[in-house]
Amino acid sequence: MDSQRDSKRSGGRSCNPGRRSRNPYINFLRDFRRSHCGLRPVEVIRQGAQAWGRLTEEQRLPYIRESFYHPLRRRP
Repeated sequence: MDSQRDSKRSGGRSCNPGRRSRNPYINFLRDFRRSHCGLRPVEVIRQGAQAWGRLTEEQRLPYIRESFYHPLRRRP
C-alpha cells in the first residue's frame, strides 16, 4: 500500500502554475512550468532561472508589464 502511495507522489506531475504575482520572474516561471510540465519542481526552478537569465530586456517586458498592472493584494 505504501508503494502505491509513493508512486502517486512521484509519478504525477502537476501542471498547476499558481496565481499571478507582482514579481515578473514568478510570472515567467508560471509560463515556464506550463511548458515544462514533466519536470520535477527543483528542475523547473533551475532551468527557469537559466532561461530567465538568457532573456533580453524586450523578452522580459511582457512579464514586467503584467506584474506592474497586477493589483496589490489587500490584507484583512
